[in-house]
Amino acid sequence: MTRCYLFLGVLAVSLPALADAPASRYTFPASGTVYDTRTKLTWQRVADPNDYTHSAAVSYCASLSLAGTGWRLPSAEELLTLVDPTKSSPAMDRTAFPNESSDSFWTSTPYAGSSSLMWFVYFAYGIASGGGDPSSQCGVRCVR
Repeated sequence: MTRCYLFLGVLAVSLPALADAPASRYTFPASGTVYDTRTKLTWQRVADPNDYTHSAAVSYCASLSLAGTGWRLPSAEELLTLVDPTKSSPAMDRTAFPNESSDSFWTSTPYAGSSSLMWFVYFAYGIASGGGDPSSQCGVRCVR
């Protein structure tokens, strides 16, 4: 299996200017979860260390029972809300998401014009890239 790599395009979304996340942005309602008070989303705090094909990532999130059920693969827009543009490798809050990898993570967003390619977010620099072959291996972080 091949690993996810950046190619084809970059997803442009409007993100607010961020400095370090304020102490009140993230809370920890249950072991292993992070609640984002800005987006009202609950995230899996520590991403699974394994890489998955896209369909396996969807299944992984659907079967996750971390502090309850209802987990799913996030959209590209949702996953990009975790990006902190003042940081790199990884470009995210390291207090809320400790020991985070700088790898690419799958999203549920299909690449425009193609039903067979998907967007993923590369957390080394906090950018989204389209054209990910669903049979490639990427990381997964679930949301609800």
